[in-house]
Amino acid sequence: ILRGATALLFPSIALDAAGYIVLEAMALGVPVIASDLPVLKDLILPESTGMLVSAGDAAALAAALGGAMERPSSMHALGTNARDLVRVRHSRDDMCAETARIYRGLVNPPQRQ
Repeated sequence: ILRGATALLFPSIALDAAGYIVLEAMALGVPVIASDLPVLKDLILPESTGMLVSAGDAAALAAALGGAMERPSSMHALGTNARDLVRVRHSRDDMCAETARIYRGLVNPPQRQ
């Protein structure tokens, strides 16, 4: 279902994680319209891989969605860019290595001097 979407809407007002659904959509070539929260700003490059709107601004979200529906070819280009970005910066191997690094740090925390 997600693969056939024009865009993924992710209007979060307080994100407690990295938003893996955002990465999943991008990996499928689906651009994301999301709130401009700090972690999402690292994933979504406006007018390159998706669109950002002010968190909590329903009118801006509606306008972005309306624009997306009016420009399917532009959204397709954003989706292609999003997929390429995920492949380069967020590969499965990189994510697994980062997760393992974090777990190792929790099990064997650095010793304080």
